[in-house]
Amino acid sequence: MPVHFEIKELGPLKNTSFEFYPFLLFSGESNMGKSYVGFLVYSFFKILNDDELLKKFVINHYNIEEITEKLLEGKGVSIDFHVQCLIDFANEELPNMMAYLSGNEDINCKVIISLNEVKKDIKLILSIPKESQEWVAINIMQPNSRRIGGANVNHLPNAFVDSIKHISYHYFRGFAEDFPQNFFLFSTGRGNLLTSSFTEKEKYASNLGMHKEFLYAMDLLLSPNYNGKVEQYEFLTQLRNEIFGGEVKNRDGALSYKKKDVNIPLKSAASSVKELSPLYFLLNKISPSHFSLLFEEPETHLHPNLQRKLANLLAYLVNEGAYLQITTHSDYMMQQWDFLIMLYYLKQKSPEKYAEIAAKTGLDEHLALNPEKVGAYIFEPREDGSVAMRKATISEDEVLPFDSFQKVIEEMSEQRYILTQELSS
Repeated sequence: MPVHFEIKELGPLKNTSFEFYPFLLFSGESNMGKSYVGFLVYSFFKILNDDELLKKFVINHYNIEEITEKLLEGKGVSIDFHVQCLIDFANEELPNMMAYLSGNEDINCKVIISLNEVKKDIKLILSIPKESQEWVAINIMQPNSRRIGGANVNHLPNAFVDSIKHISYHYFRGFAEDFPQNFFLFSTGRGNLLTSSFTEKEKYASNLGMHKEFLYAMDLLLSPNYNGKVEQYEFLTQLRNEIFGGEVKNRDGALSYKKKDVNIPLKSAASSVKELSPLYFLLNKISPSHFSLLFEEPETHLHPNLQRKLANLLAYLVNEGAYLQITTHSDYMMQQWDFLIMLYYLKQKSPEKYAEIAAKTGLDEHLALNPEKVGAYIFEPREDGSVAMRKATISEDEVLPFDSFQKVIEEMSEQRYILTQELSS
């Protein structure tokens, strides 16, 4: 996706930038702005897909009254849709969205989102077919003629909103059917928030928009799915079962965890199960190719072995079409993703040895992670106290950014050496 984020100022971040990738990894020490950057991506998607915000854009940019009048007179209306205007609108709304998510009305958000390649404007044709007295048809004429929307003439902004969503899909995935239509934010503290009382949830949601967005997401994921569960591929089911070891259930709003014959309230389950339960519900509700997820610190309360299994699952979701933005402090997960990228390089270099090595390492072939889908950024402090984002160079010889982890390991090794020497003297 050709989207560029130029950060002039955002919390501690100054004069730095990053590109969008299907799999975004943000690592570095605490209080460096990793969550803020995750919020940027989430905000961008939300602004371009939120009905109320898009309706605001339509009303501000088009003379709805004049268009309606022409349509009722039996005239067709031709409109040039300027994609850049939509991106400009997203930039205008971004500070408000960031203030809402972070709970900080004074956040210093000076960010410019741009497309690396701005294509030609798109021509829309609005008309009321002869067989209808009030139903407006909206057709897109470029690059391919197709019907993309419609609504009662008295609710014209709604038809525009649907059309804009289709146009967004065109820019980002060429009108592909699998463009993510659901955007989720799994904030820190999600396990306790999910199992807290109604009063506690109201309190959290009133203070921080990120918690409110998480609760909105869970309302959707816990609602009845009238189409039944999504198709569970065998390998996905295997990964999920390895991580959860049981089932997370929702019965009339009562959440529980069932393992073998034991069924307990979710709030009494292990912290690891509570933290990951939102992901369990997501995988049962929506196919990977239909969602984008900002997942903050997925390693929270997980044993290192479980962190590696979760890393495998997340890589598999990316391979299946999901968009993931991950903030992490886990060297276990970063190293596991590095192994999966190496597996991909091996597949390209020596297909005949690929299956053999995959079997030896226990890395299933479904997990090979294409480095072109990965954007790994480490957050580094400058001498003036500000923070910059550095993109990792990923190749057969380059690994994902472990710099901050390695520094800690070296310091601990030095301390161990000094203490050991003193004890043995």
